[in-house]
Amino acid sequence: MWIVFVISLITIPLFYYFDNRQISETELSIIDNLTLSQNPDYTSGKRPKINIYLKNTERILVVNLEELNCVDKDDILKNLKEKDTISIKILKSDLAEFNEIGIISKYQKLYGLSKNEREYIKLSCRNKISNVKTIAATYASFVSAILSLILALFVFKPKITYERKGFLYNDPITIICLCWFLVTIIALLISK
Repeated sequence: MWIVFVISLITIPLFYYFDNRQISETELSIIDNLTLSQNPDYTSGKRPKINIYLKNTERILVVNLEELNCVDKDDILKNLKEKDTISIKILKSDLAEFNEIGIISKYQKLYGLSKNEREYIKLSCRNKISNVKTIAATYASFVSAILSLILALFVFKPKITYERKGFLYNDPITIICLCWFLVTIIALLISK
């Protein structure tokens, strides 16, 4: 049980590091003169998104997650119409595969959307939302880890006397706290 608990605690700062993706303009490519084949639509539910359909391709452009929190969906749905010409920003790593359609690659996530020089997605807002969500998830993970540790101490009643081996006692709680602290510090230093 202690090993599983240590692994789960160590993953908390790693999730913080890998989930907080701050995207800069240098990582994006602009594609101009794309024509809409139909009006965009909004899909609500557990994972809401705006779908934008292009002419001459089956590729569907998607505005979701952090980007959806930074746009006025009604503004996009009202102003983007069939046969309008738009410009988009996507990751440079996605640019090579943009014209290839596959089962998995039918959708393309957008990081920028503009029509007639008007920007609908602001990258600075997207990065701020990403940072806020990641910090909130990290705090929730820390709280759940602490509550799980308290529960484990009361329910499983672990031994509190251990043999001394070297400089540290072979105490799982000490080892867990030390590993958790070190990985958290390393992840926070790397993420800055």
